Amino acid sequence: MSKFSQLLGGAHFSGPLLLLLLAACDNPPPAFREDVTPIGEGRVYSGDATAENGSSDLDAQGDDHTAADRGEDGPGLPAVAAASWSFQATTLAPGSLSLDLANGQFQQRFKMDNNVVATRLDFNQVNRPVVTEAFRQGSEQEFKSESFSQSASAAGLLDVLVVVDTSGSMKEEQSNLSTKLLPLLKYVKDADWKIGVVTTDPNEGCLRGLIRKGDRNAEQLFANAVNAGIQGSGNERGILQAVNGLKGECNQGGSWLRTNSTVAVLIVSDEDNCSAGQDCGNDPWAKSDYLVNYLSSIRKVGVNARTYGIVWHPSVTQSACNTAFHAARVYADAISRTNGTWGSICDADYSSTLSAISYDLSVILKNQFALQYEPFAKSLKVFVNNQLQSSGYKLTGNVLEFTTAPAAGSTIKVEYEFTNEPPRNEFFLGNVADSSTLQVYLDGAPTSAFTYDAGARSIRFAAAPMVYEIKAVYRKDGELKNDFQIGSNANASTIKVSVNGKATTGFTYNAGTGLVRLNATPADAAQVNVSFDQILSPKLRYPIYAAADVRNQVRVYDANTTRSIPVTVERDEIVFQARDYKALRDVLVVYPAGGEDARTIDLGRTVLENSVKIKGLKSGACDGNLFTISGTALDLKDCKFQANEGVLIEFTYAADHTNSFDLGDLELDLSQYRWKVAVNGVETSTYTINDNELVFPDLPMNAKVDVSLYKVTH
Repeated sequence: MSKFSQLLGGAHFSGPLLLLLLAACDNPPPAFREDVTPIGEGRVYSGDATAENGSSDLDAQGDDHTAADRGEDGPGLPAVAAASWSFQATTLAPGSLSLDLANGQFQQRFKMDNNVVATRLDFNQVNRPVVTEAFRQGSEQEFKSESFSQSASAAGLLDVLVVVDTSGSMKEEQSNLSTKLLPLLKYVKDADWKIGVVTTDPNEGCLRGLIRKGDRNAEQLFANAVNAGIQGSGNERGILQAVNGLKGECNQGGSWLRTNSTVAVLIVSDEDNCSAGQDCGNDPWAKSDYLVNYLSSIRKVGVNARTYGIVWHPSVTQSACNTAFHAARVYADAISRTNGTWGSICDADYSSTLSAISYDLSVILKNQFALQYEPFAKSLKVFVNNQLQSSGYKLTGNVLEFTTAPAAGSTIKVEYEFTNEPPRNEFFLGNVADSSTLQVYLDGAPTSAFTYDAGARSIRFAAAPMVYEIKAVYRKDGELKNDFQIGSNANASTIKVSVNGKATTGFTYNAGTGLVRLNATPADAAQVNVSFDQILSPKLRYPIYAAADVRNQVRVYDANTTRSIPVTVERDEIVFQARDYKALRDVLVVYPAGGEDARTIDLGRTVLENSVKIKGLKSGACDGNLFTISGTALDLKDCKFQANEGVLIEFTYAADHTNSFDLGDLELDLSQYRWKVAVNGVETSTYTINDNELVFPDLPMNAKVDVSLYKVTH
């Protein structure tokens, strides 16, 4: 006798063991399927019988003991139910086992559940509401109309500041420049010009001379101012002195610049700012920003404020300018940032450079017209010779600039709206905005030319936007989540996260809290998917099909090692000890078939008659007409099986059966509604409804229950 036969008490197995197909779920499907259209909340009472306490809950509302009384028949019911439910009374499960006819033994074989379950959880990020705030610029708008006449040559107001280097190497350069007033005025001689002169040494004052159009001896005054000597500091501070000269704070009358004039700064030096560009340390005027920022505060840089230079430009080699000492990198930066032009300090004659600067200034004067106020852009209307212009110009601040200068003799009229209240460049929001969602619109056009200060809850512009409406659209800061609960039983090494379908590794998992935390917070309404292996508590209970009178004879083995496994039998289940659990462990259960003899057996479960399939391993299938089933009993006497043959039996059984169903919470006036209840399509009145629970005295196996609630119409 084999070792395994000894373990089974000498039982003889003539056929292979059958792998049992079980409904292997920790949580089996519910005993019913519910499809409900709710109409309210609360409790509903109806029915044909009294409640458990002996009195009907409907006594106060009338006698509804019969279907007719409840209005389930007859006129007054609408065609469509106000609410409906469908329930299945029986939860079915598949079962299978093998029968050894020789000794009347059942053999059940199955695998323990795998407690590692592939799991995917889907989350939706919070979708915060969008907040819109609108602001108006300035006070009530006022109307303004201005007219200009285009001259044959450049006209208008022109203020030029010349910054002259007075270090010891500049004698020849000063002399060269001193005789060149006429080339500087070549194209702008008809303009209303002023020329101020200042040196690169702060100790020599903020303005050395001021020459005006109409001065009889203008050329001599210019020469005297430019020939400033060579006793100045060797640490040239042209950027500082340019700003000092424009401010004119040393003048009794203050700044000599005129309102709405075009401003030009001309720097003449054989070295860079701060000599080598580095001799001013951390002083603010060590960089071109000091000059460019000041020009921005008084004019529109690059439009009606530019910097020019007669310097050793960094793009020129030393061999091409061997009389200069340091390349003018800081000066060149100021020139570039303000759209100016330059010439070489090493040229024998500066006439061509000064003529080019004069021409550039003439283009500005011919093409640009400075308005008295800064208009609201949408209000601007431009007329040339009384013809409204739809294009060919642009507005920068209060400067109207034409792409092509209007012809000589043309009349330019500009109409616009403005505000007398100083325009604001800062606007305060009512909430702290999530900066990543903040969008700003100027008169409906999107802009990114702003900064956001979360602490002050303010939107700031470098310059006040001259528009009617500033609109901010945003979502409130915070509220978004980057923590997602997946439970503490996840295998950390298997966790995968995707956001809107894109995989990410930027997350951490805390087994103590069960939270997956994303490093980057997902955007509003983002789809977050987390997949992982979930380690569940081991399933220790498994169904058996032993009749009640033989359950004390159930024996369980490891099907691979033949070692006995201790279990307890609780009704129709065997229960393993936790120490004996192994995922997917192959288990063999052996017990007597029960019944009168080996061919009259008890399955221990209520079985659906038409679900049973029986097959002998030698004789083949047994026709359904040859065996009978009654409740849990199966009679195989008429099946032509051999005496020592193994038989496979497959069936569907009732894993659960109920006669009561939860209707949920409803709140309505029962006098306005009536019930219809059907079992397997046949209406019935044999039920009660108590505290929203539908109860039947009994229901046939696998019954389908349909419930409808109708509002009565009269």
